[in-house]
Order: sequence, then structure tokens, then C-alpha cells
Amino acid sequence: MKPLTILGILALFMLLVLPGAVSAADNAAVTVSGSILAPADLTVTAINPNVGAGAVFFANEPNVISVTVTNNGGLEAAGSTVEVIVGTDTYTTAVPAITAGGSQTVTVTDTISRVAGTVAITATADSAGIIAESNEANNALTQASVTIYNNGYKGKRWTPELGGDMTTQATFDGHYDVIYSAGNTAYNSAGWAAKTYIWTTADLPIPTGASVVSARLYQGYTYNQMGIDPSFIMSFNGNTVTPVAKYGDVKGYGSYSYPYGLYVYDVTDDFTIAGNSMTITPEVGNNYGIYGAYLIVTFSNPTTIEKQIFINDEFDMVYSGTARSVTSDEATVYAPFSGVDTTDISSAQAIAILASAGDSSKSKFFFNSQEYTGFWADYLSTPQIGFSVYDVTGALTSGANEARLQSYDGTSGDNMYAMNTILIVEKTEPEPVADFTYTPASGAAPLTVVFTDTSTGVVSSYAWDFNNDGTTDSNDENPSYTYTTAGTYSVKLTVTGPGGSDEELKDNIISVGTATIEVGVTPASIDFGTMSAGVDATKSTQVAVTTDGGGAWSVTAEANNGGYMKAGSNQLASAFQLANGGGSFQPMTSSFANFMTGTANEDRTDTANVKQAIATADAPGSYSITLTFTGGFV
Repeated sequence: MKPLTILGILALFMLLVLPGAVSAADNAAVTVSGSILAPADLTVTAINPNVGAGAVFFANEPNVISVTVTNNGGLEAAGSTVEVIVGTDTYTTAVPAITAGGSQTVTVTDTISRVAGTVAITATADSAGIIAESNEANNALTQASVTIYNNGYKGKRWTPELGGDMTTQATFDGHYDVIYSAGNTAYNSAGWAAKTYIWTTADLPIPTGASVVSARLYQGYTYNQMGIDPSFIMSFNGNTVTPVAKYGDVKGYGSYSYPYGLYVYDVTDDFTIAGNSMTITPEVGNNYGIYGAYLIVTFSNPTTIEKQIFINDEFDMVYSGTARSVTSDEATVYAPFSGVDTTDISSAQAIAILASAGDSSKSKFFFNSQEYTGFWADYLSTPQIGFSVYDVTGALTSGANEARLQSYDGTSGDNMYAMNTILIVEKTEPEPVADFTYTPASGAAPLTVVFTDTSTGVVSSYAWDFNNDGTTDSNDENPSYTYTTAGTYSVKLTVTGPGGSDEELKDNIISVGTATIEVGVTPASIDFGTMSAGVDATKSTQVAVTTDGGGAWSVTAEANNGGYMKAGSNQLASAFQLANGGGSFQPMTSSFANFMTGTANEDRTDTANVKQAIATADAPGSYSITLTFTGGFV
């Protein structure tokens, strides 16, 4: 027997019986089978936004939408297209051939920047209708209300509903300085108890003569699981204070989406130069952490260089990485500054203040077009914040400027929180010009001269050399000096300020002579006339003292003849007597010390009263005595 080949054509079942006589021993049978395959049947089985990059639909940016098309038919589907409608915007992309029972996932990019809310998405397989399908009615899948989320890991320029750029909240223009410190504050995790922290004068040194014009206290919080904003009580130097501003940010989607934020307090009126303290008391059952607090203090100081100071505030969470659908550019906080004046600029600094920015090489700082190293080197582990200082002199421009704080995605950026940027523009201060006046210019020693500073410009220190011998005699602004030795003196003043130093030497301007005291008597002679026994003879004269220089003085009176009036060899029995004004009479048998006394540069006239008693036994005659008044410095 020959083999029998049976062909199945068009997948129809056939039973072939061959006619003819066949012996009983030689019969054979064959069963033939086949199938009819159903045509292709394409349907959309999944719509997923941003697969591997957050897996949700984000506001304010393009979104990549993945669409899965499945072939539920019995035959392979040739290449086709899928149409995706997002809201009212339509996108179409090609779909490769799909084997029976297989799937293909393709993507379209919704380029529209949408606000947070919801949007409908419909995807339709075989949108061009080129595939013969067993069911043409099941090609579309609609998600009627897809949530559009703000991505809190982006800078707020990309999520304006959560806030905005880090903007200027305080400015100062003139002779100001700004300092900042976290004191001994510390990070505390959820469940913390009341804490007290301090700032010493070493933390926030305020120069003598300076005046505090602004003190801003900042308190950040983290991972708030309370469901409402924190309501801790803040006390500064014993006084309860309330926030003048609140800032916050949140991841905004998926799991572990808890708010972070920053409270700002104006504590200017409560700030003290001698040191400061704060006490923070939580509400019952607190379930959030707090970063270390910090102070930014601005003070006016007439002896400091002129500056422009800008203080920008915000709280912006940034965290770059593909898994979060955040590029480095998007994970950037912008701090704009307007009104910058670069006239006579000498230097410019930017200070960036961030929390949790400690990951090495995962952040960057920019000022205008200039790039700088990130923030990790300045991270303080105890408060978990940092103050990063940058020299931006070369990058600064007049008018508008912009700082940028970036979580840099080399592989995955730092999960950090930007709170402040301070810009300090320092001017070139001209050198001061030294000058002074003085009075008196001459006189006898000791001569006290008053010097008055008339220097111009900003002066922070003075050095006076009153005899030009190279030794500083005074550091006062307006001193006085006493010259005790006769001579002619030159005087030099050196002034120093932030712009430099200058000196003024005035040669031979002070003339100091020898001190003199002159004593005059008017009238110079006294005539008692005829003296009678038993009757006291009295008269008076004026003693005038004139001084030039010198110090305190006194006048001593002395009499000749041993203190007795004499006529030849005859001597009156009673001693001659002298009194100053209404004072007691003193016999002149010895010197009358301190008949007059006076202070330095005091001129005075006193009355000298004289008296002579006459006894019966006194012999007749013409009697006389001489009084001598001698002045001297004591």
C-alpha cells in the first residue's frame, strides 16, 4: 500500500473515503482536524503616568504617559497606532506588531503644563482603524479623573501653588552689619519636650556703639504627622512671641507625604546685646521634629563700611532624582534680588541657610551665571542646618541678581530644605581725613588744652600724640591734655576707619610758659595818724593776687622789726596785728601763713586789716612797720 497524504485546505475539516474493493485484512482509516482562528482584538489595558519617575501625574510640567495595548485575538496584529486624549489635547504614537495574546507598552508625552487638580485620560488602540478585529468596540480605556499632583520635591518656581521664589523680606542700606548664629540649639525628633537654648555674646557679637535694628528668629519643623500646623509656644528672653511669617512645603503625593515648614519671629524689641535665650514648648502629643533655631541680627554702626543687605526667606523642599521625576534644574530654589547698586563696590557675599543639606557632592550653589560648591561642608550636625558663605563679587551685576540653591542629581541629589539667602554688598569706603582744633594755644604751665576732632569720613579709632614724640597719649575723640613743662609743642592726630588711615601734624602750635604769681597791695602805705594810749589804731589795704598758669597758690604775710612798730630804738609794747577780712587778728611776731589761698588760674583780691594797740607806757615818737606779702604755688 502506498501512503495517503491528506491536505487540509482553508482550515476545513475533511473525511476522505477512497472507493474500491478492499479485502478485510487490508482496511485503514484516518481522522483529519483543523481550526479557524479568530481575528486580532486590540484593547488598552493600562494607562500609567510617569512610570519609574513618581508614578503619578504632576502639575506644571510635561508628563510621560505609558499606554499598554493587548491583543486578545487569535491572530497577530500588525503595527498600528494608539491615540491618547488628555483633557482636550490629543497625542498619537505608533504601536509595534503584537502577537496573539501579547502586549506592547508605548508612551506619549503630554506637553501641557497643568495646574493641580484632575484630568481625564482616554487611550484608544488602533486609532487609525487599520486592523481587522473581531471586536471593534473595546479599543478604548478611559480614566475619568486622574489626580494631578504638585511635586514638592521640585523648587517652588515649578509648584507656585505651594509658594514661590525665596523673596526679599528685609533690606538695609548704609552703615550696617549682619550676623547670624544657631547658638547651642539642636535638632529634636518627634515627641520632644520643652527646650531652652541660648546665644552668647560670642555667638552674636555687637560692637560698642552699634545699635540693633532687626533681630529675626527662625524655627524650622520637619515630618509633621499631626494633620495640622504645629502650635508650639515660642518664648524669647522670657517674652512669648508669635510668628510674623510661616512657610511650608510637602512632597505632595504618594507615601510619606508629610509637611515641613519654617516659622519666623521678629524679636528686635526683646533682643539684648548681653546675650539671649529662647524656650520652645510643644503642644501635647506632638508628632513632628524641629531643626535647630537660628537668629539673623542686623545692626547699625557708624564706624563700619557702608553696605547693602538683603535678607530673603522661604521654605522650599528640593530633592532631585529620576525616581521622583525631578531634574537638577527643577530641584532648584531661586532667590532673586533687585535694586543692587554696584557703584564703588569692594566685595559681595551670599550666605545660604539650609536644613539637612549634608550629602557630599549632591548640591550646588549658583549666583547669576557663576557656579559654586554646594552646602555639605558647612552642615552642622547638632542643629542639622548650615550657613554657607560665598564670595559673589565677580558674579554680581547692577540691578537684578539671582541666587540658585540646587539639589544636584549626579545619581540622586540631596534631600534638602532651603530657608534663607542673605546678600551683602560692601562698598569701597574712602579714607578719612584727619583734622582738629585746640584751645587755648598758649599759657603758663600747667596749661590744659582742649582738643576737638574735626576729621571727615568714617572714623573708628583715634590716636593723639600731644608732643609728637611717637607715643600715643590718648585714644579719645575729643581729649584734653595738661602741659606741665614750659616749651613749644607739636601735636599729631591719626585717625583710622574702614577705608584706611590718615594723620594730621600741626607743628609748634602749643606754647607753654613758666607760671607766674604776682601780689599787689593798694594802697601801699597806711598812716594811723596820731595814736593814743588805750585806743587801738586800725586801718586796711587791698591785697590782689594775679596768676598766669600754675596750680593752687597761697600768700604768706611777714613783718619786719620782729613784728613790732618801732621809732628808732623805741618799740611799742604790743605786737602789730593782721587779719584777712573779717577773720581773726594774728600778731605778726611770726609769719602769717596762708593769709590768702586760691586754685589754679584763680585771680583774687582780699582785704588786709591791720591793728596796733597803744599802751600808756609807750614813748612818744614816729613809729613804723613794713608788711611783706609773698605769693607762691603750692
